[in-house]
Amino acid sequence: MYNHRQIDFYERKGIYELGMVKNIISSGRLSHGPWIGIFEEELAEYIGAPYVIATNSCTSALYLALKYYKPNKVSIPSMTFGSVASAVLENGIKLEFDDRYCVGHAYKLEGSDITDSAHEIYRDCYRPGTMCFSFYSTKNLSGADGGAIATDDKDFYDWAQAAVNCGRDKIGYGYDICFPSLKYNMTNLQAGILSDRLRNLDKELEIINLIVSSYNTHLDIYNTSNHLYTIKVYDRDSFMSYMKDNGIETSVHFKPLHQMTAFNKIKVHNKSKIDKKYEEIVSLPLHSNLSFSDVDYICDKVKKWRK
Repeated sequence: MYNHRQIDFYERKGIYELGMVKNIISSGRLSHGPWIGIFEEELAEYIGAPYVIATNSCTSALYLALKYYKPNKVSIPSMTFGSVASAVLENGIKLEFDDRYCVGHAYKLEGSDITDSAHEIYRDCYRPGTMCFSFYSTKNLSGADGGAIATDDKDFYDWAQAAVNCGRDKIGYGYDICFPSLKYNMTNLQAGILSDRLRNLDKELEIINLIVSSYNTHLDIYNTSNHLYTIKVYDRDSFMSYMKDNGIETSVHFKPLHQMTAFNKIKVHNKSKIDKKYEEIVSLPLHSNLSFSDVDYICDKVKKWRK
């Protein structure tokens, strides 16, 4: 359900985005085009970063940052998305898992100056070093998919601008390939959509933060993430079935990577603590389409389960 304030916001936002999509499709410049550079500049200003490079995903952003800086070893939370571990291993870097629980927040790849900020973006959020962002469809700033690298390192910025486009020094006739690389670029269409949505991100986050505050008040919890709202429950699988029976979809973020076939040989710090945490956590719905009556209903069902 929407409240009246949200209806006005989303109707206007949808009209603007549709116009942007039509204009870009009509231009014929769907892949490479001017909106990529425009979005990079706008995002850099919004988050407060010296330089931004748009990519086709946060996975690619992390992979390229790791490829350039090549740390000897990094440690990441075992409870994170699997592509982070894959980006490390695909670069031949030693990987270890730790017991940090950073779901919904940015975290450092320990051993490097690289931050995975796939779950966290807001005005002036940039911190010195390299930060990698996600614009996947579930994120607060979404272009269906996409990512970005923010950095204060001009040499890395110059390298990454070529690296995202197969190592080319420019787009168009007469380019040179400066070094071997693959294709990691964002499309012009994605960038145009993201540019429109970036203008509305403060409003989007305002609504979501109000929803988080309402959850916190109802459930007597202090959560600060505006991307995922996790709680502890007993008998999680039964709880998720109970919520589904009441029309509420829940999820789990994330299954520990050390329990995955691809990563079960990686060294894990405090494995028992991570496994226990995993068995207790569940994510409630969190998005700006929720109304306060929706939140009241969800919290009522949670409280009845806990009794």
